[in-house]
Amino acid sequence: GEGNKVPISSHHRSAIQVLYVPAIREPALQLKHASGTILWRILNGINWSEKAKKEISDGLESVNSLLSEIEAIKRLQDTISTHWKTYHKDARYSDAKIKFSANELDAILRKLDVEFSPTEVPGSYSIEYLGEGLRSLFYFTLINSLLEIEEYAIKEAGQEEKLFNMLPPALTFLAIEEPENHISPHILGKVISNLISISKKTNAQVVLTSHTPAIIKRISPESICHLRINSETHSSIASRIVLPDKEDDERKFPRSLAK
Repeated sequence: GEGNKVPISSHHRSAIQVLYVPAIREPALQLKHASGTILWRILNGINWSEKAKKEISDGLESVNSLLSEIEAIKRLQDTISTHWKTYHKDARYSDAKIKFSANELDAILRKLDVEFSPTEVPGSYSIEYLGEGLRSLFYFTLINSLLEIEEYAIKEAGQEEKLFNMLPPALTFLAIEEPENHISPHILGKVISNLISISKKTNAQVVLTSHTPAIIKRISPESICHLRINSETHSSIASRIVLPDKEDDERKFPRSLAK
């Protein structure tokens, strides 16, 4: 209620992580090492050793050496350099070389992707080739993975050698829009069960919106709110379902839906 509200400082707000799962789910975007994405939050917390960084850099140098030995690449590089010099007479930047420029770890991480196999054809599939249902389920997989990694980081915080060097948030607020989208009803039960288990964590909360009875029947009536738009303020109003104290038909009906 209004009387229970207290101001929250910016310091405490920064300890709250919000993960928004839109109705239209594009996990491919979350697989890019861009600021704020799920993959970025995980990779940014990995405790990369100097040895690993050097070995990655040395490995790319080897790839570039092999690339420069390919005859077709040599011909292409010579052709580009020749034409470049007809336009550009400055001694600076006069050499144009074809090579992998991702010699920094951060640049390499931006190229990471997830492949799925086996498939009905030789090779593997990237996330773009999966159906909407599987893409939607993999979006939830990424979120579960992030939360599990953060839990692991808390457990190993006191160790001298850590896999992850991250400070997990004090609270993860998971906001999910229409989890039923693109997901078959028989799989939807697993998704909701998973979300309920997340909501029971001491450092997590889950809020979801839905239009389908398939979701409503899987959630306790005490946890359901009805949302409507205030025509004057154009803001949303959330109202809890008021259940009678006595075990009569009015109370049994919403409970029967949740079974």
